[in-house]
Amino acid sequence: MRKYVIASVAFVMLIIFALISYGVYLKQKEDAQIMTDRSLLLKGEKARRRNINPVIPIDAISFYSNETTDIVSLVDGKVEKISVKENENVRQGQLLCTVTDEKLPLQLREAESNIFRAEAEFEHAKNSYERYEKLMKLEATSKNAYDEKFSAYRAAAAALESCRARKALILKMQDNQNVCATIDGTILKIYKQNGAYVVSGTPIILLGDYSKLYFNLTMDDKITRFLKVDMEVSLSFRNGTDFDFSKIVTVKKNKHEKFIAVIKNFSPPLKDNPDRRQVFFEIKNQTGILEPKIYRDVTMKLVHPLNSLTVPLKAFTDDNHDTLFVLRNDGTVERRAVKCGLDDGNNIVVREGLKEGEVIITSGVNDLEDGTKVSVNVKK
Repeated sequence: MRKYVIASVAFVMLIIFALISYGVYLKQKEDAQIMTDRSLLLKGEKARRRNINPVIPIDAISFYSNETTDIVSLVDGKVEKISVKENENVRQGQLLCTVTDEKLPLQLREAESNIFRAEAEFEHAKNSYERYEKLMKLEATSKNAYDEKFSAYRAAAAALESCRARKALILKMQDNQNVCATIDGTILKIYKQNGAYVVSGTPIILLGDYSKLYFNLTMDDKITRFLKVDMEVSLSFRNGTDFDFSKIVTVKKNKHEKFIAVIKNFSPPLKDNPDRRQVFFEIKNQTGILEPKIYRDVTMKLVHPLNSLTVPLKAFTDDNHDTLFVLRNDGTVERRAVKCGLDDGNNIVVREGLKEGEVIITSGVNDLEDGTKVSVNVKK
């Protein structure tokens, strides 16, 4: 009898457990149906064409100059009268210093004395030659005697020419004592000081023209496909960059300084399709604020806007900018792969995968899945 009672109780407990489990199942099914029927309320925006000035952050730019040259001494001697200082701007032909060769004055006097002696010998040889030439016509002298006077005349003329050439060389060396700038530029470094002895060919001053500087960057194809030769970009330098503001009175310190650079070339050319290429820039620097060195945390921005199909950056699920959600006609979303390009910090250019007028989701994108039903408030 006791066994039947235990079995009955167990049977009743089993039925109760089954009814509870079935109730839980029905509740979960109902909740799931409610979630299916209910749509998320999100924000959206139509993909559209707009003018955009893309911004490209650059970790570092290394400027260099194509115009730097050593000013060398052309004579042996002592450096004197250095008339310039480092960082001073000079013009081509401007006197920078002199190198005095103390032997040149003596050599010049010697050359002038040799010329005087050679002129006298030349006149004597010339007179003898002309006299023997007349005698030869009268057949009053031998051919050998005439040839001897003619040879002496030619030798005297050559000796006089050599003495004059020597004097001209010494005068040229005297002129070369004046060391002048070979280009317009800035005195970058003075190697030798007054009183130093140098030999011909010794560098005395380093001179550079920084009115134009150059740099190159390695860029992804998704960026370079929007660039072209002669396109202008502005460069903004972060606060605290070490500029020499004494070179220009109109610049105020602690502001983001901007300079305009121009694209000069690509390698490989734009007609090729590499993943990355070198882009070569030229930047005008008439004020001389920029120097040939590395500047960090630079922002590059296209001067002239691009008119392109764009969407907000907030529409993307990650920093790769390759996936977003597009609203379907049935009220659900589609996870779609796209190819993008440049951005201005708010909007990004879409190159492939999206058509103008399609609605993309701009809020709650990290909580969406392909096929999620949504209700979208589309921005006008």
